[in-house]
Amino acid sequence: MRPLALLLILAASAHAQLRAGAAAVDITPPPGAPMPGYYYNRGGDGVHDPLHAKAMVLEHAGARAALVSCDLISDVAWAGLPGEIFTEPGQAIKLASPFRHTIVVGLANASPGYIPHRKAYAEGAYEVVSARCAEGSGELLAGKAVELLLKLHAAADARVALAREEKP
Repeated sequence: MRPLALLLILAASAHAQLRAGAAAVDITPPPGAPMPGYYYNRGGDGVHDPLHAKAMVLEHAGARAALVSCDLISDVAWAGLPGEIFTEPGQAIKLASPFRHTIVVGLANASPGYIPHRKAYAEGAYEVVSARCAEGSGELLAGKAVELLLKLHAAADARVALAREEKP
């Protein structure tokens, strides 16, 4: 993950040190775990691909932001964004996402405040006046989210293709 868009949100002072940390954990359900979506109780009977949750935390000048992503299930993607992202950047993510269904979640693990889109700055409402991020941050964050969704989708396609090649 490389969400460099958060640097704009976090960059309050050029003198403070930027700290970053990352981790990944296997979240694959064990064999026999309940499988939702069936008309009867059914447990999983194996693992096709392991599932992972990955996180990255950035800290700058006392402000922290965390991004957490989980491997996809079916053709659904969740884009977790910090702060209160305006509707327009969220819609842009959904429109550009390669997944059939994309769910954009705001206030995911951090709250740098409102994240307006460029046009909102010219309109000058309360959210824009109180925003702690620079003009264009909404579009930049949306662009990075789409970039990560495209990479995730390509990786998923590669795993599916590899799995098909391995089958007799």
